[in-house]
Amino acid sequence: MPPLLPTPPIPPRLQYSPTKNQRKRERRRNNRFALYRELKDLVLKHTQVRVRPDGEVHQENERITFCISRNLERDARYNYLLAWLTRRPRKARVVADEKREPVTIQQRPVTILQ
Repeated sequence: MPPLLPTPPIPPRLQYSPTKNQRKRERRRNNRFALYRELKDLVLKHTQVRVRPDGEVHQENERITFCISRNLERDARYNYLLAWLTRRPRKARVVADEKREPVTIQQRPVTILQ
């Protein structure tokens, strides 16, 4: 009887292997989080919260008032991040049936913090 050949080593199986689309989606999500983090750091460097003499931050109309420096408003990276991360209005759908009324979408103005 001929001797048995040794079995070739089998590489260990990965527990979880994401698909190409899942990797792409995760990369996009991580990039977006990184952009938000960068915007937050940039804004916090240039933000001044005014504290009243009694040591408290008072709210007006349930909002805290704060000022962003003019240098930040002129900052190219800040403007790029704002333009990239703000939601874009949805496109109106084409109405196939003429009996239905067209859907109107309200566009909201961009909030500029000053």
